[in-house]
Amino acid sequence: MLKILVYDDEISKLKTPLLVVPVFEDQELLPEKLKFLESDIIPDISRIKESSRFNAKEEDYRVVFTNNEDLPMLVLLGAG
Repeated sequence: MLKILVYDDEISKLKTPLLVVPVFEDQELLPEKLKFLESDIIPDISRIKESSRFNAKEEDYRVVFTNNEDLPMLVLLGAG
């Protein structure tokens, strides 16, 4: 069963196997509310930023794994 929630408050308390994060071309790759995950992301976020494979254009995405047991996987979804 797939359950979709639009969530904005206290993401650090969220427990989910997958979090989809919309990313716009003119914003930072990791929104301020997810900075607590920065040290858990594999590969580190700076390597993802340098990658030409993710430009945050529409339909662009990047699957990112973390060492955080409550949020083990993120999908950075390009929103244009």
